[in-house]
Amino acid sequence: MIGYGQGFLKPYRVIDLTDHRGLLAGHMLAQMGADVVQVEPEGGNIARQLPPFAPDWPESEQSLFWATYAAGKRSIVADPEGDGALWERLLRSADILIESYTPREGRPFWLDPGALAERHPHLVHVSITPFGLEGPKHDWQDSEITLWAAGGPLWLTRGHDDRPLRISVPQAYLHAGATAVSAALIALTDRSRTGRGQHVDLAVVQTLPQCTLGAVLAEGGACRFRAAQEGGGRACRGLERQRIDHAQVQVDGVGRSGGDASGHRAGGRSRVQQADDVDARRGLVPPHIQRLGLEQASREDHLQGGERGRSRRGSGLGAILSHRAAQG
Repeated sequence: MIGYGQGFLKPYRVIDLTDHRGLLAGHMLAQMGADVVQVEPEGGNIARQLPPFAPDWPESEQSLFWATYAAGKRSIVADPEGDGALWERLLRSADILIESYTPREGRPFWLDPGALAERHPHLVHVSITPFGLEGPKHDWQDSEITLWAAGGPLWLTRGHDDRPLRISVPQAYLHAGATAVSAALIALTDRSRTGRGQHVDLAVVQTLPQCTLGAVLAEGGACRFRAAQEGGGRACRGLERQRIDHAQVQVDGVGRSGGDASGHRAGGRSRVQQADDVDARRGLVPPHIQRLGLEQASREDHLQGGERGRSRRGSGLGAILSHRAAQG
């Protein structure tokens, strides 16, 4: 690996005001060569207190979490509110500002996106918050498990003794940190064209659905293959998959031209029937294959079990690709 300060971001400076919610972002940018300055309060960043610990290290440096995700950064103790002149000097010298102050805890006035953009139009400003800076959940309490649940990944463990099963190693904020790096680089590239920075409002919860992608593909392939082999029934909707044609179906299942909570429109066609039509028009599902409800399919798998279920899952994607090749 190229040493810190030697990558393609060597000409750029990053001001990092993140805690555990975004600490990885600055570390990754430092690995790419950027000069990352971690701004800490008088008592130190709260991430310095997170386990695991190395008891034989100096008292203020025992957090292995901090040692890992703060590696490659420089650190400065500063109070942006009390020392506005120093804060302005840091901003003038920076290309990217990354911070993770949440609306629930109270965001300081000196991080107002509009004011920063007016004074420092060159700056790429990335805000990492649990649910975004605006919207109905912006000030909700956050934790690892609530974000996983809100973002979708806990759906996969929903049947575990009627309670969700948390992933053992915290990952939600790490996904957000990595996504923040991508967002900052995109904004930096755009600045090279326009000469202006921009504000990126990144919600942790919006970065997590990507973790279900493998399950979506696997479940969808297995269910479609199962429906094809059984010659009927309703092919699965895979992980509550709703093929949304905005001219017909809303995300909440109620038709735009009227309907009820069960998903039936005034015309009498259900949400699933409309989704069938959408899939057929797009060529996503062969017209003769109907949909098999996911819950029914799951129950059948548990009852049948054994090699039959495994062999179907193993060849489902191949069957779909073969069918599409034949149709094409």
